[in-house]
Amino acid sequence: MKLPLLAALTLLPLAACDRQPGGSPAVTDIAPPKVNQAPVETLPYEDGFTTGMALGRSAAKPRAELPARDSIEALAQEKAAQDTRRTEKWQRGFADGYLDGYRQIAQGLK
Repeated sequence: MKLPLLAALTLLPLAACDRQPGGSPAVTDIAPPKVNQAPVETLPYEDGFTTGMALGRSAAKPRAELPARDSIEALAQEKAAQDTRRTEKWQRGFADGYLDGYRQIAQGLK
């Protein structure tokens, strides 16, 4: 008689538990965390390219040598320091546009 009573007492906590077998809830039941962050306005690559193109065309002379990429990247960082919206993407666009504009005038392409 003691054995059935012991078995009943062992199973009683399991029956009282309302959790489903398997342990943790499904992944789809968990909501993703919400992050409240203000949007940051940045200028696109194309804006940097346009600005660099205009500056490169004005700085170039016909048949002049192209400036080193390092000096153009330093100039891009200098120009980007004037506006917080000018990120690395804008700086790459500026450097590419500057070299293209400079090349057009120096090599007489346009």
